[in-house]
Amino acid sequence: MLENEQYEFLNSINHENYVIGDKSGLLFEEDRELYFLGSLITHYMPEYLISAIISHNIIEEFFSNDKLSTEKKNMFIEQSKLLTLSSEEISEIIKLLDEYDDTRKLQEHISGIEKIIQELKYIVVGNFLNWEDKEIAQLYIDRSHELLDLSYELNDEHLNLIKNLLKNKRTILEDNIAKNEIMLFIIILIFSLLMYFYYKLYISSLKKDMEIRDINETLDEFVVFSKTDLDGRITYISSALEQLSGYTRVELIGNSPNIFRHEDNEESVYKDLWSTILDKKIWTGELLNRSKDGTSFWVKMTVIPNLDENGEINSFTAYSIDITNQKSLELEKLKTLKRTKELLIANEKLEKLSIFDALTQIYNRLKLDTEIQESYESYKRYKRVFSIILIDVDYFKSVNDTYGHLIGDEVLKAIVTILKKSIRKTDILGRWGGEEFMIVCEETDIDGAYNLAEKIRQEIEKYDFESVGKKTVSLGVAEIKDGVSLNELIKMADDSLYFAKMKGSNRSVKYSEN
Repeated sequence: MLENEQYEFLNSINHENYVIGDKSGLLFEEDRELYFLGSLITHYMPEYLISAIISHNIIEEFFSNDKLSTEKKNMFIEQSKLLTLSSEEISEIIKLLDEYDDTRKLQEHISGIEKIIQELKYIVVGNFLNWEDKEIAQLYIDRSHELLDLSYELNDEHLNLIKNLLKNKRTILEDNIAKNEIMLFIIILIFSLLMYFYYKLYISSLKKDMEIRDINETLDEFVVFSKTDLDGRITYISSALEQLSGYTRVELIGNSPNIFRHEDNEESVYKDLWSTILDKKIWTGELLNRSKDGTSFWVKMTVIPNLDENGEINSFTAYSIDITNQKSLELEKLKTLKRTKELLIANEKLEKLSIFDALTQIYNRLKLDTEIQESYESYKRYKRVFSIILIDVDYFKSVNDTYGHLIGDEVLKAIVTILKKSIRKTDILGRWGGEEFMIVCEETDIDGAYNLAEKIRQEIEKYDFESVGKKTVSLGVAEIKDGVSLNELIKMADDSLYFAKMKGSNRSVKYSEN
């Protein structure tokens, strides 16, 4: 017999909702075999088993008493009819069992039961059982015993089969539960991950929105920019432009950017601006603008044409940087540069005046003193020999007295021109005073200086001076020596010049201690 718990479980199935061989709408397809076999044991089998047991007991009582009451005979007949009905149902059950797996032994047991019931049916239904025929009654009892034995074996087989089915079912259910738990865990994990990434994305998007808002607010507050439509009307301005221009948004929206236009801007600047942006290019340049109160301000402006999805211009955006202070600094710098340049020119003139002779544009006496001093210091330190030549124009006073000082100045200028052409690049030429000139010959001894003096004297002698004709010069030459001071050297040259004058002028004389 089935264990109580299993029996109650199987018996709890509402067989009225389940048609043998068909599937109830309340059950899953994989449970069909289990519920069918359970119904077979708990509902159909007991009916003919009970009938067989009752009939068996009645026959045994008949054998014991040799007689049977009419009531027991009627009960026997009724139970026999029930066996007949069970026999018909068993045939249907055998057909249905063919549809299921693992029911071959059940079919064999039930076929044996059917065979015995057919024999019992034949015995009982033949003549409603001849009670006086002990042999027939014994046959009925023997067949009833066989029926009961087969029934118990059938129940045991049912029990094993149901146990296996329940075990398999439990294993399947446990596997399904485990799989479902895993699937549920995966689903929850995926859902959690999706929620996490959605949250991260949401937070990130929120942060970006806040950052963009902060950036826009910062741009609006600190960046000077505006938007203009194709008709040249302002559609948007930043707060920074309000502060810079002094105009409010209400005053500027719908107005033309020409409201900032300054009359000092050249018309070519605006023509270049419009031709550039209408060609779908970016324009950058500097503009002088006028604010609401009339003050001027400089901006470095970039104008960008905005294009639609078809590549056509639909508006313009202008970004500006206030460069008023920069421009002011540039103007101050230009003024400073101009003043500096003027000072440099003035200094150059002063320096020129300080070292050059105003008439002849060669070194003056002050510069000659400096140059001679440097040559003297170089001789004392490095023994670099140098010589000097003193030159005096012969009878120059008569030129001034006869022709005037202007003609005398022209004669001096002509003599300087000859001197410049005659000396070397390393020689230093200067006006010593009046009609006297000096040449400092670097790294040159007295003989070399004398040769240069003679060259100069001959060039001047053959030169034809305009207005005065021929003029001559006298020259005194001296060389630096150890133990000779600078003043002594100059006096030596001056003495040689004086000796040349005493000899009749137009000559060169070397200094000699004799």
